[in-house]
Amino acid sequence: MRGFSLIELMIALAVLVVLTTVAIPAYNSYVIKAQRSEGRKALMQIALAQERFFTINNRYTANISSLARDPSDPDAPFDGNSADTDPKYAIALTVTNSGQRYTTTATPKSGKAVSNDSDCTKISLNYLGVQSGSGASSDACW
Repeated sequence: MRGFSLIELMIALAVLVVLTTVAIPAYNSYVIKAQRSEGRKALMQIALAQERFFTINNRYTANISSLARDPSDPDAPFDGNSADTDPKYAIALTVTNSGQRYTTTATPKSGKAVSNDSDCTKISLNYLGVQSGSGASSDACW
């Protein structure tokens, strides 16, 4: 007799179902963690650009476009926009105390895998370098 019996096909299908139920959630978790790192990277770039702006102007700026890199300085760390053509986070910048303090926050955009991240619904970084997050497990944000 050649070929596979129905029992053998059912066993193979059962193994495939078990592997799929384990693999898909694990894959989604890795995608969310990778996209979360993009949000952290954007906040760190803004923090670096804010410190550079502060050394020149003795204040922080609330306008992200003010952090734009000078075209004559190719070593500048931030160009005002993420190099990512499909950003996963909306970035908000809040400046207080007459430009002496700032907080930058990354909130997941809807429709992205990271928008399903219940552990970390917002990521924040302030002028002191204090990292924070909100969600079911805010410690996982950073």
